[in-house]
Amino acid sequence: MFSIIISSFIFYRIRSIRDRDTQEVPNNFEDYLQCWLLESLSIVTLGKQLGLLRDHSENYEDALKLFTALNTIFTVAFDLEWKPSLWRRVRTPKFRRFLQAADNMQAITLKYIDEAITNLEAEKKMGIVRLENEMSAFGRLLKIDKKIATVMCIDLFLAGINTVNI
Repeated sequence: MFSIIISSFIFYRIRSIRDRDTQEVPNNFEDYLQCWLLESLSIVTLGKQLGLLRDHSENYEDALKLFTALNTIFTVAFDLEWKPSLWRRVRTPKFRRFLQAADNMQAITLKYIDEAITNLEAEKKMGIVRLENEMSAFGRLLKIDKKIATVMCIDLFLAGINTVNI
């Protein structure tokens, strides 16, 4: 249900940002796609909207920080791995930027995960029982192992954003 709402929202957003004469999207269109993808991944994994598609929602600051961190990780990682650099011997500014982005991504993702666990526990205390197909991927994996669920969530965010950066 949420995916349908988000998909229709992104199509509305595309229509609203296109140039009226040429029908071309702006140069930063990839950012819109990445926001939509991150939002969709969050709904599938955690059952939570981040607020990236609605400016200044309740979670917008954290969501924007996560979005920025994920993009920084991939752009800087490419430079560190494929261009000549001394980062393996010396902590270069670019390597420190990479580490800071990774720390930011992990902190925000863990915050969202803790929030999802709290929500699931609250539902359980209130006697709300969800069918397996109504649960988020995180909720299903959480039944098996908390570490596996956490790693899966972080990996999905990283892999999801990476597919748009290619």
